[in-house]
Amino acid sequence: MAESTQPENKTKKVNLSDILDSKRNTQMLPDELNDIQFRPLAMKAEKHQAKIDKLNIRAAKLTDKINKSKQKIAKWNAKIADAQNTKAYCKQLLETQSLPNPLQIFFQSMLDRQDKKIESCKEKIGQKQEKIKKFESKQTQYRTKITKRQAKIDKIAVIDRFITNMASEQGRRENFLQMLTGLRNSSLDKKNKKVLSLENKIAQKELALSKASTEIEKVRLKQQIDKLNEQKDKLQKKITQLETMAEKLEAFTAMPEYDANKVINATTESAKSTFEHNNYDNMEDVIIDEAEKAFNNQNKTQVSKSEPDEPDEPDENKKSTHDTQKTGANKQSELVKYTGLSGMHVQALEESKIPFWVKKETEDTFSAFVQRPNAEKAKSILSSLSQAQNKTFSQLRQPHRKM
Repeated sequence: MAESTQPENKTKKVNLSDILDSKRNTQMLPDELNDIQFRPLAMKAEKHQAKIDKLNIRAAKLTDKINKSKQKIAKWNAKIADAQNTKAYCKQLLETQSLPNPLQIFFQSMLDRQDKKIESCKEKIGQKQEKIKKFESKQTQYRTKITKRQAKIDKIAVIDRFITNMASEQGRRENFLQMLTGLRNSSLDKKNKKVLSLENKIAQKELALSKASTEIEKVRLKQQIDKLNEQKDKLQKKITQLETMAEKLEAFTAMPEYDANKVINATTESAKSTFEHNNYDNMEDVIIDEAEKAFNNQNKTQVSKSEPDEPDEPDENKKSTHDTQKTGANKQSELVKYTGLSGMHVQALEESKIPFWVKKETEDTFSAFVQRPNAEKAKSILSSLSQAQNKTFSQLRQPHRKM
């Protein structure tokens, strides 16, 4: 039952498959905590490691107590063996008829003392064995707590590695998708198991309620059932959210690079802010929630950018503001249409502050409508970007439109 207080000295690669493997039960070296770069996560990992160290010390003390108890049991068993040998010798002498009466009395007394000695040793052995069972049970509790704390440290290391990797362009999108898919599946599995556990508890409470004999007991059980049902409802809502996220992850794979980067940036920065200002134990749900918000915001942005072929007439409240942006007395301007644009083209137009409309052509290409006074500037930006990327776009004139 001895448990080592020193983790195995080897370098361990932290990755998503490790943290999601339910059978994994290895310890991270304290020095490896220095590899966690995001300070709020590092502080949380250090707290878990400090608790693990204390639990290991307690487990080691219990190991010493178990070993000492086993040594005492071994001594008592040896005494029992000696007493049994002495007892057998006394019986053999007492069976001799020629033994004088005083000696018979002496050996009979010795025989009785050996019986009491054996009984006393057996009683002490039983007590020590009970203590050993308690020590071993306590050690099992410590190991369970250590495993849970270690799993949290491992998860922190994975999330920190994820945040760090998002700063690099290489494999950024694939890492984000892999991480989010893994966390989503892991969280979904855990929550389904919790729902099953709650349903079992509810069934037990309902059975007890049907057998309750007093009103006080019935009220208490009803309150407990209501509380369990509330927990179950919350979990089921979260499960529904996780199930619908599968569609968003699938859409992410076909999302233009520019839009995908916006989702990744929003998720990463929001998660970092949450970890920095809040104390969250369930970090996978933080990542999932922030990604959900980023997906929803990106969908809203995409809808707002998608305009019909014929732009709507501005309403009266917007007309005066719109007119001040026009040059000259004429309130109409020709639009120039640029087609075959990529997400990077659209981003370049946004950064240039040139007013434009965008219309989605395919999953990866767009059209942009630019007012004629800005057409040359837009053409210059798009041309230089296309040359750098060895891409082309086409320019089409559109008829006069009322702005």
